[in-house]
Amino acid sequence: MPLTPLPKAELISRADEEAAAEIPELKQFITAGIPLPGSDQMLDGYTDIHQMLIKNPTSTYFMRVQGNLLNVLGISDKDIIIVDKALSVPESKSKVVVAVIKGQFCLKRVTILDGTIFILHPIDKFEPFEIKPKHKFSIWGIVIFSIHKT
Repeated sequence: MPLTPLPKAELISRADEEAAAEIPELKQFITAGIPLPGSDQMLDGYTDIHQMLIKNPTSTYFMRVQGNLLNVLGISDKDIIIVDKALSVPESKSKVVVAVIKGQFCLKRVTILDGTIFILHPIDKFEPFEIKPKHKFSIWGIVIFSIHKT
């Protein structure tokens, strides 16, 4: 049986405090069902998307994903993920993280129970895998957003 390649992440850049990316913001939400009439008068100013997505600029990085193993979690090949190194995984909550295993960046879904890190299968198909010191595993940062081209 061939091995499934691990989803990897490649560092693109660090978020810059001075960067700004203003985009037009509409006054109303867009429905995902029955269409609503629209007009040019719906414009409600501009939103700085950088300010909306980046809370800790000095510890936030953009990375590109390689691999499709996390498709079920909404993270696909060539997506850009926003990773914050200042955050940590809360006890008993699962998070998608950029981990370092044997010196390589990779994406994993993890949880921490009683101080022990467990890797979770993306669709809970297998039992959680307990991380031990011999695995040389570390959490580099928490994925806070995924940018996916449709």
